[in-house]
Formats: sequence, structure tokens, C-alpha cells
Amino acid sequence: MLRSKISRRVILGGAGVAVALPVLESLTPRREAHAQMMPAPKRRVLFYYVPCGINSSDNRGFRPTATGSGAAWAYSRMLNPLGAALKPYTLVISGLHNRPASASFGGTNDGPGDHARGTGSFLTAARLNKTDGADIRNGVSIDQAIATRLGAMSRFPSLQTGIDAGSSAGNCDSGYSCAYARNISWSSATTPLPKITAPQTLFDRLFAGMDPAATAAQQARTRAYSQSILDAVRADTTSLQARLGATDRRKLDEYLTAIREVEQRLMMMQSAVCAAPGRPATSLPFREHVDMMHDLMALAFRCDLTRVQTFMLGNAGSNRVFDFLGQTTGHHSLSHHMSDGGNLTALERIGTWEIQKFGEFCNRLRMIDDGGGSNVLDNTVVLFSSEIADGNSHAHTGLPLFLVGRGGGQFNTDRHIDVTSQPIADLYIALAKMMGVNLATFGSEGTRVLANLGPVSA
Repeated sequence: MLRSKISRRVILGGAGVAVALPVLESLTPRREAHAQMMPAPKRRVLFYYVPCGINSSDNRGFRPTATGSGAAWAYSRMLNPLGAALKPYTLVISGLHNRPASASFGGTNDGPGDHARGTGSFLTAARLNKTDGADIRNGVSIDQAIATRLGAMSRFPSLQTGIDAGSSAGNCDSGYSCAYARNISWSSATTPLPKITAPQTLFDRLFAGMDPAATAAQQARTRAYSQSILDAVRADTTSLQARLGATDRRKLDEYLTAIREVEQRLMMMQSAVCAAPGRPATSLPFREHVDMMHDLMALAFRCDLTRVQTFMLGNAGSNRVFDFLGQTTGHHSLSHHMSDGGNLTALERIGTWEIQKFGEFCNRLRMIDDGGGSNVLDNTVVLFSSEIADGNSHAHTGLPLFLVGRGGGQFNTDRHIDVTSQPIADLYIALAKMMGVNLATFGSEGTRVLANLGPVSA
């Protein structure tokens, strides 16, 4: 006997819109062997890029002092904002390199342009063709190598998001195309996948079925027809709630409350913009923008709309001024620190803030129930890194990199390991394997699963 005749993957519909829901246990078959019939955990991966490298005043601000696991290692100063709750989920990997981003890789010397080279090859680990014209050439990025094989498992095979917009045309760094500097996701050697940077566009795409390519007038008409997605599906919601058990009613209420909060924040921000004198702003204040994108990225995982995401906190060589941290000089300018103590201190403040925001996002995932006694972070890996290590030397070795999340038990966490002189491409092969995608090679240097990660290494 089935507890319900409807699918576990419920869609609420009404007034021309649809809202996907998380898995609800009340809608699964009632059988004596129910526990054995539960599906395997949904594994997810997110690649989180920050620009301009990570620097600190004593070169120990980011990298933990000791390697080991559990009590044998501790957060560094810059990692402290992750907090005690995330330490059991954290794996710091020191010593990885992305040599294809170096000027002299492959026996040629392409000269300056390390920010664009490092960003373009951030997830491809491939050598770029130096050009600012139409003859761009890169490789397929690891998110797309995974997504093309798993796309049928979710509505969106992958999502590309970020904060800073910008065209992919033109010269963005010493003769390198803006396509390299503003995109980390590539579906082919010649096709970068542009990111969504407007929270309203991302929200509409995820939850309102609105085409992000629609004109402003078309989007305005859609909003006028349905000011709230949840209001449009009210009848379906009421009917479904009556059919759920207490646990699933609470889970559904938490999920719909999260969507309502995002709706309300968006509407409040839109109202403030419309009330402003003169020409209205076209974007949210930076910190609010970051928080909103984090909310939406977490919701995309929460309702299983995608299993693969990328996020860019800024474009390559971003010169954003972090005035709320007391800075008056741009980030890129500071990254050429010349070993100046004041510059290094400023860079440490910026990097610490970036890690703090990353930690807040990971804690969002940790608080989302994923069924079977696990949370979303238990079944996810979120990678944090940058296109370069040191902003002054533009080094692509010893990359600042760590993972948060257990990947469905495929990664041994609460550790700091040193894998000096290993290519980041081998880590990407391991992440693909975690997601159920076996790659014999990847990028220009990847030939194996990176060792010493856990079960995924076996």
C-alpha cells in the first residue's frame, strides 16, 4: 500500500507558476523495508571563487600551522570566522597548484595576465589561448564535466552565479579576453557560460519560471500578474499540508517560510529603489547583494533544483574598495602589496571577511534537513579558492584552498593536509568521482584521484 498516490517530488502549481518542493518523507511508499528503500543521498558540489588571492601579514594568517586531524590541527586566524560548528566539516588542502595558469607553462611565455589566466583556468585547469578576440580557447570546466552527466537529476543541470556582471568581449587583462576574466564555467573550449548576477533574475528563474532573457517589460508584466509565488499556489499548499505528517508539515512550513522571506526582502529592496530620487539604482548594496545570492543558492540546493553550482564573489583582478572594512584602496591594488605591512594587514581583513561570508553560506546549508538524519552540508562539498596564491608574485602554486562539507561521506574532514606539488586537476577528478562521474584525466595535468581524501580516494 502506498501512503500517497502522488510523487515524492511534489510541484505546487497555480496561476501559471510552479514551486518545486524538497523531498517529503510522508509521500514515500509505506513498506516494511522502507529504510532499505530510501534513495542514496543527493550529492552536490559548489565552486566558490574569490578574486586576487589570499594574503596575510605573516603568511600564516590563512594556512593552519599544523597538519593532522581533529584536535591535532586548529584554524588559522583567517579561518577562525568559520566557527566551531563548521570545523568537523572542513578540509584544508595546502600545496595544490594550477600550473597551466602560469605564463611559461608548456614551454612558451605568454607574459603578464595572471589574473585572467588563473580565473579562466580556475575550473578547467587548462592552458588558455592568449587573445582578446574571437579565437578564445580554454577547456571544459569541472562543473560542466559533472553537470553534463548528471543533468537529468535536477531541473537545472548547473547554475552559474556571481556578484559582478560584465561583457565577455574585449581585453580585460594584458591581452586576455574578458571571457576568461569574467567566467569560470565553460561548456566547451570556446563557450563560457555567463553567470547570473541580479538576485531578482536568479529568483525568478528558480522559483517563478521566468525567462532570465526576457525584457524588463516582460518581467514587469509577470510580476504584476503574480506578486507572490506562494499566494499563487495557496490552494495546492493547503491541500498538501492536510496530507502530511507532523514532521513533513514542519519541514514544508520551514521551506515555504524561507521562500517568503526572500520574496519579502526582494520586494522591500525594490520598493526602496523605486522611492529613491532620481535614477533608481540598478543593483543592491554589495553586502546585501552577497547575502541575497547566498540565500538563493542555498534554496536552489534545498529544493533540489540543481546539484552543481559555481559562484564568483568578483571578477578577475577585482579592484573593489572594501570601505566598510576601513579601506580606501582597491583590492587589486592592495594585492600588489610589495611586502608593505599596511597593505598586508588590509588584505588580511578582506580575506577574513570573504571567509566569514563563505562560512555563513555553509552554515545555511548545515541548517537544512536533507532527510535520513543528515543535512545538506553532509551531502555537499563547497570548494573555496582563488585564481592566484600571492597577489604580489601572481603565483599559481600553493593555492589558498579548502573544502567544507562531507560529500555524502566521501571526504574525511576536520583535517589539514599538505599535498605539495600536486595539481588541482587531481582534486577535481576526486570531486567528480564523489558525484558519481569517473574521469580518467582532466585538464592539462590531471591524471588520477587526489590521494588522502577519504573513501573517494580508494
